[in-house]
Amino acid sequence: MISSYFLSVVVPTRNRRHLLERVIQAFSIQSLKSTFWELIIVDNGSNDGTQASLLKLMSQLPNFSWVQES
Repeated sequence: MISSYFLSVVVPTRNRRHLLERVIQAFSIQSLKSTFWELIIVDNGSNDGTQASLLKLMSQLPNFSWVQES
């Protein structure tokens, strides 16, 4: 039996800043220890302020990264 695990969650988005903020906030309060998961946001060219919002929210999650596609 494996005693440890790691969860990678990839969230694709485009111009869904308000929903993305809710997703990130939900991850910030979940009960799984941060050493067991990561959250990766893939932004496909949003122009609704998503980038600025992600920069602000990055400090809330220790295992958070994002990729911006153009």
